[in-house]
Order: sequence, then structure tokens, then C-alpha cells
Amino acid sequence: MSQRLILVIDDEVDTIDLVEAAFQRRGYEVIGAWNGHAGLQLARERRPAIILIDLMLPEISGFEVCHRLRHDPATAHIPRVILSARASYIDQADAVAAGADRYLMKPVGIKALVSAVEDLLP
Repeated sequence: MSQRLILVIDDEVDTIDLVEAAFQRRGYEVIGAWNGHAGLQLARERRPAIILIDLMLPEISGFEVCHRLRHDPATAHIPRVILSARASYIDQADAVAAGADRYLMKPVGIKALVSAVEDLLP
């Protein structure tokens, strides 16, 4: 597992770019996946320190991605943060039930994002 690797699973390039800009200057490597299947594969192959997941993804939802990551022994230990524009308490509760460690609303501020990620890293 790379302690300086962040995986972002989001179909919006702007979100991946935001995370990359926020963390590269802090010494992290950021990789992106534009759908859930690619994200799951990268998580298993690269073993990032943390995974940021959008809920609204093509092919499989962020809820399902989070659930699969949580139940895969190879990725279960990796912290998972949901980044979503969906604001309902039901979505937040469902994300936690699926295995999310944090839920951040888009658009997320850089300080809040960095704080949430660094709080979850060892």
C-alpha cells in the first residue's frame, strides 16, 4: 500500500483535477478512474492510502463501489470518502451503511477536503 497515493473515482474531470491540485503540492500522487469498474480494479492493483468516490458513476453506483471495496479483503482496510452533490440524509446514511468513512458535499472546499483526507490517513 502506498501511503502517498490517493485514488479518485469520479466521472467529472474537474473533481479529479481539484483533488490532484490540492494534494500534489503536499507530496501525494493522485490517480483517477472515470467509472466504478475501473476504480475497483485500480484499488486492487495500486492499493492507495485512501479512496474518494462519487455516488453518481456510470455502470455501477458509488454506493456499490464503496460496498465492494469494504467487503474485499484486499481493499477493506482502505479509508473511503464519498464526494457527492447529493445532499439528502438518506444518501449520507446509505453511504455510511455501504462502508464510507466520511461524506463530503460537492462543491467541497480545499481545506475541508485536505482535512478530511489527512484525518483518515495514518
